[in-house]
Amino acid sequence: MPHKEKLKRPSLRHLTDGLFENETQAYRFARALQFLKERGVARLQHFPGDLPKATWLRYLEYGVQLGMVDKSGDKVYSVTNRFTNSLRNFADYFDRWRKEGGAEELAVLYPRAEKGRYGGDARGKAVGGEAGGKQIVEGKAVAAAVRQEVE
Repeated sequence: MPHKEKLKRPSLRHLTDGLFENETQAYRFARALQFLKERGVARLQHFPGDLPKATWLRYLEYGVQLGMVDKSGDKVYSVTNRFTNSLRNFADYFDRWRKEGGAEELAVLYPRAEKGRYGGDARGKAVGGEAGGKQIVEGKAVAAAVRQEVE
Protein backbone atom coordinates (compact mmCIF):
# COMPACT_ATOMS: atom_id res chain seq x y z
CA MET A 1 0.00 0.00 0.00
CA PRO A 2 2.73 2.58 0.75
CA HIS A 3 3.99 2.15 -2.82
CA LYS A 4 0.63 3.30 -4.25
CA GLU A 5 0.66 6.32 -1.95
CA LYS A 6 4.09 7.23 -3.19
CA LEU A 7 3.01 7.15 -6.83
CA LYS A 8 0.04 9.45 -6.27
CA ARG A 9 2.32 12.46 -5.85
CA PRO A 10 4.81 13.13 -8.67
CA SER A 11 8.44 13.31 -7.64
CA LEU A 12 11.53 14.88 -9.15
CA ARG A 13 13.33 11.61 -8.45
CA HIS A 14 11.13 9.78 -10.96
CA LEU A 15 11.70 12.49 -13.54
CA THR A 16 15.47 12.63 -13.27
CA ASP A 17 16.18 8.90 -12.88
CA GLY A 18 15.47 8.35 -16.55
CA LEU A 19 17.65 11.24 -17.66
CA PHE A 20 20.86 10.62 -15.74
CA GLU A 21 22.82 7.55 -14.63
CA ASN A 22 24.82 9.64 -12.17
CA GLU A 23 23.00 10.62 -8.97
CA THR A 24 24.95 13.87 -8.60
CA GLN A 25 23.87 15.04 -12.04
CA ALA A 26 20.26 14.05 -11.35
CA TYR A 27 20.40 15.98 -8.05
CA ARG A 28 21.77 19.12 -9.68
CA PHE A 29 19.24 19.00 -12.50
CA ALA A 30 16.47 18.49 -9.92
CA ARG A 31 17.76 21.50 -7.95
CA ALA A 32 17.60 23.65 -11.08
CA LEU A 33 14.04 22.52 -11.84
CA GLN A 34 12.87 23.01 -8.27
CA PHE A 35 14.48 26.45 -8.07
CA LEU A 36 12.71 27.51 -11.28
CA LYS A 37 9.42 26.04 -10.13
CA GLU A 38 9.57 27.93 -6.82
CA ARG A 39 10.55 31.26 -8.39
CA GLY A 40 8.52 30.99 -11.57
CA VAL A 41 11.22 32.63 -13.68
CA ALA A 42 14.88 33.32 -12.98
CA ARG A 43 18.04 34.59 -14.59
CA LEU A 44 21.31 32.72 -14.25
CA GLN A 45 22.62 35.20 -11.67
CA HIS A 46 19.65 34.42 -9.37
CA PHE A 47 20.71 30.79 -8.86
CA PRO A 48 22.46 29.86 -5.59
CA GLY A 49 26.21 30.45 -5.42
CA ASP A 50 27.06 27.00 -4.07
CA LEU A 51 27.59 25.79 -7.65
CA PRO A 52 29.46 27.62 -10.40
CA LYS A 53 27.32 29.57 -12.88
CA ALA A 54 28.68 27.38 -15.70
CA THR A 55 27.27 24.30 -13.95
CA TRP A 56 23.84 25.88 -13.56
CA LEU A 57 23.97 26.99 -17.19
CA ARG A 58 24.86 23.47 -18.39
CA TYR A 59 21.84 21.95 -16.62
CA LEU A 60 19.49 24.75 -17.67
CA GLU A 61 20.52 24.37 -21.32
CA TYR A 62 20.02 20.61 -21.05
CA GLY A 63 16.51 21.29 -19.74
CA VAL A 64 15.90 23.64 -22.67
CA GLN A 65 16.97 20.91 -25.12
CA LEU A 66 14.64 18.38 -23.48
CA GLY A 67 11.71 20.80 -23.48
CA MET A 68 11.42 21.01 -19.68
CA VAL A 69 12.85 24.53 -19.37
CA ASP A 70 12.05 27.56 -21.49
CA LYS A 71 14.61 30.27 -22.22
CA SER A 72 13.38 33.63 -23.40
CA GLY A 73 15.42 35.99 -25.56
CA ASP A 74 16.75 37.92 -22.57
CA LYS A 75 18.08 34.73 -20.92
CA VAL A 76 15.24 34.33 -18.45
CA TYR A 77 14.53 30.67 -17.64
CA SER A 78 11.22 29.10 -16.59
CA VAL A 79 9.73 25.61 -16.27
CA THR A 80 7.66 24.62 -19.29
CA ASN A 81 6.31 21.56 -21.09
CA ARG A 82 7.35 21.42 -24.77
CA PHE A 83 7.75 17.66 -25.21
CA THR A 84 7.34 15.84 -28.49
CA ASN A 85 4.60 13.24 -28.97
CA SER A 86 7.03 10.34 -28.45
CA LEU A 87 7.70 11.60 -24.93
CA ARG A 88 4.05 12.28 -24.06
CA ASN A 89 3.86 9.90 -21.04
CA PHE A 90 6.93 11.49 -19.54
CA ALA A 91 5.52 14.89 -20.42
CA ASP A 92 2.24 14.13 -18.67
CA TYR A 93 4.08 13.06 -15.51
CA PHE A 94 6.28 16.15 -15.69
CA ASP A 95 3.24 18.37 -16.10
CA ARG A 96 1.59 16.75 -13.06
CA TRP A 97 4.77 17.40 -11.03
CA ARG A 98 4.88 21.00 -12.24
CA LYS A 99 1.27 21.62 -11.20
CA GLU A 100 0.75 19.32 -8.18
CA GLY A 101 4.15 18.35 -6.80
CA GLY A 102 5.19 19.99 -3.58
CA ALA A 103 8.62 21.00 -2.34
CA GLU A 104 10.84 17.98 -1.89
CA GLU A 105 13.84 17.31 0.31
CA LEU A 106 16.41 16.69 -2.42
CA ALA A 107 19.11 15.57 -0.02
CA VAL A 108 16.84 12.69 0.99
CA LEU A 109 15.95 11.81 -2.61
CA TYR A 110 19.62 11.80 -3.66
CA PRO A 111 21.55 10.56 -0.62
CA ARG A 112 24.68 9.52 -2.55
CA ALA A 113 24.98 12.68 -4.65
CA GLU A 114 27.98 14.92 -4.17
CA LYS A 115 26.55 18.13 -2.74
CA GLY A 116 29.64 20.34 -2.82
CA ARG A 117 30.78 22.85 -5.37
CA TYR A 118 33.24 20.52 -7.06
CA GLY A 119 32.01 17.14 -5.87
CA GLY A 120 34.46 14.85 -4.18
CA ASP A 121 34.88 12.90 -1.01
CA ALA A 122 35.11 14.24 2.53
CA ARG A 123 38.83 14.95 2.14
CA GLY A 124 38.20 17.24 -0.81
CA LYS A 125 39.50 14.87 -3.48
CA ALA A 126 37.65 15.07 -6.75
CA VAL A 127 35.79 11.97 -7.85
CA GLY A 128 34.23 11.13 -11.17
CA GLY A 129 36.49 13.23 -13.37
CA GLU A 130 35.15 14.04 -16.80
CA ALA A 131 32.30 11.54 -16.65
CA GLY A 132 29.73 14.17 -15.63
CA GLY A 133 30.10 16.28 -18.74
CA LYS A 134 30.32 13.17 -20.91
CA GLN A 135 26.98 11.83 -19.68
CA ILE A 136 25.25 15.13 -20.33
CA VAL A 137 26.69 15.19 -23.87
CA GLU A 138 25.41 11.62 -24.38
CA GLY A 139 22.02 12.72 -23.05
CA LYS A 140 21.96 15.56 -25.59
CA ALA A 141 22.64 13.04 -28.34
CA VAL A 142 19.71 10.92 -27.15
CA ALA A 143 17.44 13.97 -27.05
CA ALA A 144 18.52 14.91 -30.58
CA ALA A 145 17.88 11.35 -31.80
CA VAL A 146 14.38 11.40 -30.31
CA ARG A 147 13.66 14.72 -32.02
CA GLN A 148 14.84 13.35 -35.39
CA GLU A 149 12.75 10.21 -34.89
CA VAL A 150 9.62 12.31 -34.44
CA GLU A 151 10.30 14.45 -37.51
